[in-house]
Amino acid sequence: MSHEIIKNIFVTADRRVIVCHAPGNIQPQIFHEEEYEPLTELLRKEGYERLEEEILYLFFLGVWQNDLRHGRAVARAIEQERMDVYELWKRCDRDVSFRREFIRHLATYLEPFLNEHVGWYPIIKDRFRKANDIVVVVLRVGDVCFEAGSMFRRGMLRKEYIEARTAEARNLRAAVQRRMASCQWIPSSYVAAYEALGWDARPLKGHRTRMRELYAAEDRRREQVRIEREKRRQRQEEARLRASLKRAEAAFREGGFVETELFIALCGKYGINIHPRTLGMLQRRIADLSRTQIHCKGVSRGFRISSLRGCRELIDRLAEKLK
Repeated sequence: MSHEIIKNIFVTADRRVIVCHAPGNIQPQIFHEEEYEPLTELLRKEGYERLEEEILYLFFLGVWQNDLRHGRAVARAIEQERMDVYELWKRCDRDVSFRREFIRHLATYLEPFLNEHVGWYPIIKDRFRKANDIVVVVLRVGDVCFEAGSMFRRGMLRKEYIEARTAEARNLRAAVQRRMASCQWIPSSYVAAYEALGWDARPLKGHRTRMRELYAAEDRRREQVRIEREKRRQRQEEARLRASLKRAEAAFREGGFVETELFIALCGKYGINIHPRTLGMLQRRIADLSRTQIHCKGVSRGFRISSLRGCRELIDRLAEKLK
């Protein structure tokens, strides 16, 4: 029997269980989401706890596989207790009551709920320090669980943080009202939790719409500030370039040396076209030049340099323009 690779499992606002999966024996793996009706029926009849147990059992049978929290719980239980998986399969198949007790035992290996309302599970594990793992915070209100954000494991396990999250879950409506009053963002998981609990989620949706408008206005303001700053920088750069060109032109008239970039700019200012080969020569090989001399760069003794005839012609043409 083939197995399914499970990418994600989630419950919708109308209490449907959606599974994102792909066949384990077909390459390339193409994941798609669909409702798993037996689990949906189980959730609606017996609640979230029984749903968790049934998902655990599917991972234990090997029908579903992946590194989700249920798969990790089963792997930990098998490794730590050195379970005889085949014998347990056969016994669970024969004895329904044993199967139920065994699944409840497996559930103790799930990433813990720290209390009645607050739980977590890791999503990104740090190779060197466990405290740096990224974990998702889960709140439970009644039989509805929802994600409330992500953070480092070290912050999640602080006593003050757990107490604050517990107080939020115990009086979720008041906590959400305070967040809306202080113009904080309300995640979509809170909206889904309200709908699953049968509460009116319209105020939350309206608040999210208003916050999006505020964020968009703030983005436009920042973009305007950035554009004005860029224009100011360009004006300053143009002013510096004009001053540099003025000094370079005066130096060239008097027979002094001019840097290559400024020499090219002077040619452009007076409408002198530069052949592409000569332009490349100027940019790669010439450090600075005057009416009578050209200083090259990056030339080792004994190596031949390309002809400078094009550069000398440009010098003569610019000198003629400046008469």
